[in-house]
Amino acid sequence: MSRFKGSRRLDLVVDLAKRKREEADRILQESSSKLQQAKQGLEQLKTFLGEYIEETRLKQGDTLNSMQLQVPTAFIGRLRGSISQQNQVVEHLARQHSEVEAWWRKLYARERAIVKLQAKLKDRESIVEEKQLQKQIDELWQNRPINHI
Repeated sequence: MSRFKGSRRLDLVVDLAKRKREEADRILQESSSKLQQAKQGLEQLKTFLGEYIEETRLKQGDTLNSMQLQVPTAFIGRLRGSISQQNQVVEHLARQHSEVEAWWRKLYARERAIVKLQAKLKDRESIVEEKQLQKQIDELWQNRPINHI
């Protein structure tokens, strides 16, 4: 039964860390997309509210009765409520995204550390192999048959 070297045994650990980090990449991207969509939705609501207020503004000399004034006012109130809700969604998604990003950074750092450890082990193993090879060469040289001519 052959025994694998330490660096070779780490292949599975490196692969697992890579897969976890790739999954974290995907989740981070999804989180970023959700946050951007929520921010865009908030901006659209704010833009619409501004445009609606501008459109319903009375021109000089126009008059409205109380019934005509209630409809835009109620709609503006609902729009402001929607903006407030969307603000809360954006804040929640921003906090969630920060947590996902911190998790991603942790997994990325872990993967880099494992890869670095594996490279260090490979370097040490190469040095040991070179020393063993040099030792074998030296022994062969010392034990060579000497031909006296």
